Amino acid sequence: QGLYPLLRDAKAEQAQAVLYGHTHIADCRQEDGLWVMNPGSAGSYSGSAGIIEVQDGKILNCRIITAADLEEMV
Repeated sequence: QGLYPLLRDAKAEQAQAVLYGHTHIADCRQEDGLWVMNPGSAGSYSGSAGIIEVQDGKILNCRIITAADLEEMV
């Protein structure tokens, strides 16, 4: 049905975040008070993953990391 019905339903349920996938396009943003994340694609294309930072039950931030980011961490 697309992303916007998903966002509408998440807001109706008073969710903090909505996670979606299958598009393989990494996305991490805040929209109208709701965190929106698609981690991208772990195996295809450039490879990416998503990280959500939580403190005391509240989402502080989200970010996308790539395979290159992981190599720098090691």
